[in-house]
Amino acid sequence: IPVRRAHPILIPQPLQRLREPFDDPDWLFELKYDGFRALAYIEDDCCRLISRNGNSFGNFRDLAARLPRDVRDKRVVLDGEIV
Repeated sequence: IPVRRAHPILIPQPLQRLREPFDDPDWLFELKYDGFRALAYIEDDCCRLISRNGNSFGNFRDLAARLPRDVRDKRVVLDGEIV
């Protein structure tokens, strides 16, 4: 899916291992599922899914087509896991 504007190069946050469990009321936590780490660049009705190594995910065309409809903002970058 073509993107109308060049996006800045963003690097997903690296995972960290801690010795003690982390808990803070200002943070939200979720279960960790195995999948593919990706950045989703959404602009207007277009979405590009980029791997942490900067490669495009062409295998998830249905997801890329659906994300702009499901996300309220018209311009956003999401960092997450495709599961």
